[in-house]
Amino acid sequence: MKTQLVTALLFVAAARVAAARPAQPASCDSFLLAPREVNGKKVGPSSCQMQETPITYDGKKFTRVDIGLDGTVDGYAAKEGDYKDYFTNGPDLVFPQTWGDRKIYFGVAKYEKAKGSAMAVLVPDGAAWNGRIFVTVHGRGLKVLALAAGSSLLVPNS
Repeated sequence: MKTQLVTALLFVAAARVAAARPAQPASCDSFLLAPREVNGKKVGPSSCQMQETPITYDGKKFTRVDIGLDGTVDGYAAKEGDYKDYFTNGPDLVFPQTWGDRKIYFGVAKYEKAKGSAMAVLVPDGAAWNGRIFVTVHGRGLKVLALAAGSSLLVPNS
């Protein structure tokens, strides 16, 4: 039953979204900030690739921009207790919520577009855009990345 419902929803979504062929992926390295130094280590984005795809949804035109990033990020982790699988830049907020005192470690993590470090930005076409942008952030543990149909930045579900 769930499979049939999901399949039906996918067909409805596919019928409502008409996508043109995506443009070839292009470098967006020129938009990256320079790496910064944290505790003697360089961190920050190292490469960027984007791909634009014109789409129509409910009769309204948009440009979907898929952006994939490679680089490093600094943060903190615990080796024991709740949230031991978190890597965060807010250790004073995250770790005291559960389990009590424990040693917290500084680290530098690597992220890769080929492993899902990406985002999709939808921009309304032309005068329909009022210039506002809304950012939504997925919850911890989301492993699905749905890029535009035919996108060469597509990352398999891991």
